[in-house]
Amino acid sequence: MSADDIHLESVFERYISRKLSELCTNDGWRISMNDEGFDPNTALYMPDFIEYITSTAPDKVKKMQDAFKTNWESNLRMSLVKSLENSGTVLTLRDGFQMAGYQTIDCSGHFPDDPRIAKATILYEKNILRVMHQVHYQTSGNKSLDIVFFINGIPVATAEIKTELTQTVQDAIEEYQTQRKPIEPGTNRKNFLLMYKRGAVVHFAISEDEIWMCTNLDGDKPKFLPFNEGNEGHAGNPVKNPNSDEYPTGYFWNKICRKDNWLRIFHNFIFEKAEKKEDATGRMREFYTQLFPRYHQWDCVMKSIDDVKANGVGQCYLIEHSAGSGKTETISWISHELIRLMDNGEKLFTSVIVVTDRVGLDTNIKKTIKQLKKTVGLIEMVGGDGNKKTAGAKSKQLATALHEKREIIVVTLQTFPFAMEVIASDVALVGAKFAVLIDEAHSSQEGSFSGKMKAALKMASDKNKKLNNSGADDDDVTDEDAINAYFAMQQSNHVMPENVSFFAFTATPKAETKTIFGRPGDKLDPKTGQPIPESFHLYPMRQAIEEEYILDV
Repeated sequence: MSADDIHLESVFERYISRKLSELCTNDGWRISMNDEGFDPNTALYMPDFIEYITSTAPDKVKKMQDAFKTNWESNLRMSLVKSLENSGTVLTLRDGFQMAGYQTIDCSGHFPDDPRIAKATILYEKNILRVMHQVHYQTSGNKSLDIVFFINGIPVATAEIKTELTQTVQDAIEEYQTQRKPIEPGTNRKNFLLMYKRGAVVHFAISEDEIWMCTNLDGDKPKFLPFNEGNEGHAGNPVKNPNSDEYPTGYFWNKICRKDNWLRIFHNFIFEKAEKKEDATGRMREFYTQLFPRYHQWDCVMKSIDDVKANGVGQCYLIEHSAGSGKTETISWISHELIRLMDNGEKLFTSVIVVTDRVGLDTNIKKTIKQLKKTVGLIEMVGGDGNKKTAGAKSKQLATALHEKREIIVVTLQTFPFAMEVIASDVALVGAKFAVLIDEAHSSQEGSFSGKMKAALKMASDKNKKLNNSGADDDDVTDEDAINAYFAMQQSNHVMPENVSFFAFTATPKAETKTIFGRPGDKLDPKTGQPIPESFHLYPMRQAIEEEYILDV
């Protein structure tokens, strides 16, 4: 790379740092133009960590100073490194670590669900975000990364920066794949900053036009995934506005890197996913991946939560996400965020009900939420986890879960009408509020609908023959048709509950689905003069194909 190329990249790097500095002038990002104070042997910037615990736990610091004298920082560092080695970066940030005689040492604080809790507010407000340039990460060598992001001195992300005038984002990806190795070839020396789980959580390849990411640099050719907004239904980002100095990737520093958003991602979104795959020897074994949300997933969750905060309970959300969008993770994240919402010190939603017939989704949600939330035993699978129960047993289990205010309740499509009946009529639930997430993405035709669903289908069909243009019988009707018919019946009887928010997930919504769950759009129907309903959030099939998450058949 020539000196001119490096100069052009450094201009873009400084632009990003300037934007971060402007974004959080009072309580956010600090800028280091060199890596002075960074230790590649621990991958830590200890001055920030010392400052954080001194401001949040001065009594513990004083006790350490009295006990260890001048060695107190060294002892603290060793305990922190041990936690990073054993538990990993994410759990250390979220849960802190144990230190003999000092109980838990808190390493960061998430945005407080209830701002009246003084300790949570202090832990959040005192967080130190730092972006550091030209970080020499090798324990033996002189290679450097363009940018490293820290939370309280603990690295959480790295970035290679390219300018489209000289190179593309693919050059940054190739640089990670060929030169940035967690374990150096030949010497086998560890580069702790790049190690899976132990080091930075995510690695970004950033240019003016695109962003890609990877959470595991192990292997011969680590896989990078797009982290782009999308461009009018296609992959990538909108082209640069010639009248603006902002870049197409400006959403990264303007949105993702906002202090509350950045901390929320690492506290509430990251989790580890296990998949069984065939290894090089042909044997099946488990492979682990830390999931960082794709941009559309993060955007969907945040916009949904912001809308609930602004408009309260009782709204509908049609989330039109293509196959390959990662709906299981999105449903898990939204569920987790909804149960955390507070209103004047009280939980906004009594329970979150997830409706699905997809095999495995219930257990995947349970595994995910367990990693995101310390409290256990508050997720109820009605007839789930492989337990076969009669309809009566499931109904009783569901009623018990609602009365006990279990935070997340996963039910099948067949059990769903009973859940709505209990919510509407049970006097013990007066004043309770619910969020219902309906997973109809697969439009399954397997299984049989409940009696209430069949009655709904017949009633809706009698009132509106367009429900099933082919005149087919119940066996040819999809889950989406059944749900539409059920809600059409509820609306016609004026019994739609005001204490329930509905989130409907589907890849290709039918007209009826948009009518029931959509929001009034900007375009008017020429026949009725009424606004045409639109999806609340969209990740289209064309974008999923171009991003290579699904095949173009």
